[in-house]
Amino acid sequence: MLLLKAHPQIDFSAQILAATVNNLAYDKQCEGSRAEYLYSLIKRSRQKDELIRVIMKKFSAKKQNDYGMDQLSDLVLYFHLDGVVGAKEVLLKRFEKSFSSGYELYARDVLLEIEGMAGLIMAAEKVGQLPEQERADYEDRWRVDDFQKENKSVDVYAELRKAASENPAIKNYLDWRIQARSATLCYSDCI
Repeated sequence: MLLLKAHPQIDFSAQILAATVNNLAYDKQCEGSRAEYLYSLIKRSRQKDELIRVIMKKFSAKKQNDYGMDQLSDLVLYFHLDGVVGAKEVLLKRFEKSFSSGYELYARDVLLEIEGMAGLIMAAEKVGQLPEQERADYEDRWRVDDFQKENKSVDVYAELRKAASENPAIKNYLDWRIQARSATLCYSDCI
């Protein structure tokens, strides 16, 4: 950032792009997302539009190493919030590819932010489509509980039950979550 401010005539787009597509944070839980910082660099860059285009394309593509995908989804969310045309569609299309042809599940948190309850239902459907033995890999009770805390005017579990009555995948998700929660409560009581 200091170099970019001091030398606006220099093209730092290669370095910015490298930092966006290769997450250099070891652990997002400990270090947080670098997307906000990276977006501030992108906005200052004279190549802003080209960087945004390339980043959205990279986010849409299948990657051998998916370590930086959360960071990319956070960046595309910033693009969307700033009114970049097509950013929301890129997020939704990437989410739709989840679990197909080797694409991993990404953008659940972003989906909640841009679509609210409808996004939570979309995520529940994706996870509910998985074979039962694979659903545990996507345990996200905390995500639903946090969403409920942030959206007190909506009965999140009632909405999920309503959606589950019409959609077998969401019913799978909800049934699995109830079983997982019961097992956790039983385990906590037993120790």
